[in-house]
Amino acid sequence: MKHVLCHFIWNYQLNNMNKLEETINVAQYAEKELEQIMNEVELQSEKLLNIQKKSGMSRSKLYVSERILENVIKLSKTRVIFITLFFGLVFTLIIFCKIK
Repeated sequence: MKHVLCHFIWNYQLNNMNKLEETINVAQYAEKELEQIMNEVELQSEKLLNIQKKSGMSRSKLYVSERILENVIKLSKTRVIFITLFFGLVFTLIIFCKIK
């Protein structure tokens, strides 16, 4: 009876040790997977940061382009007004000279 009890306890402890080894193996595998995922997250985070920087530069360039376009439009309106006034003045002078 003692022998059977010792054998039972031995098998029970051996079974627990096997389960512990399996648990350790699973934990090590999970740790490796987690490390790979963390590396991937870090890489994606760096990519996102670069994209945000480029986006900021693009917004800045867009703002500058909009300001330049506004200035060009103002300049174009000014040119049209001055050219119209110039030709109106010339036309008026021509008519005035013909009338005199």
